[in-house]
Amino acid sequence: MAMAIEGGRTLSEIYQSSKRALLRARDGVEKLERLEGSTSNGGYDSSGLSVAVKKDIAQIQSLCVEMDRLWRSIAAKKVEQVAEEAESLKESLDKYFLEIRGGRMKLERGQSCLEELYNGDSSHVLRIFKEEAQALLCSKFIEDVARIFCLFTEV
Repeated sequence: MAMAIEGGRTLSEIYQSSKRALLRARDGVEKLERLEGSTSNGGYDSSGLSVAVKKDIAQIQSLCVEMDRLWRSIAAKKVEQVAEEAESLKESLDKYFLEIRGGRMKLERGQSCLEELYNGDSSHVLRIFKEEAQALLCSKFIEDVARIFCLFTEV
């Protein structure tokens, strides 16, 4: 998550800045509360301290807005990246199924040619050929589906 924003600061750096400002503001509020409870402020200017605390709070709020904007841009980029990858996988799967259909059509054409050649005289040989071709097609299909399943489980 070390993505930089326009100013070159990362989300982590902005967060660290906000934590430092938060500590300064908390320390300032505690000092103001102690000054209020004491009988003399020892010459310390409480109005200057309160201005500094207000400034730190404004900086914290600004940093929160900046972190939120950066976080949303990171999340949007991640979602876009996953969506693009999913679309690519879908296209690969569609291409695969087109190839399977094309292979089946070739197999059917080959079978019909063999049927014409043998004219039923060697139906036993033709039946064995069909069974072997279907088994080969089925095993290739199962291998490819397993490969695609593994791709989806890795994501």
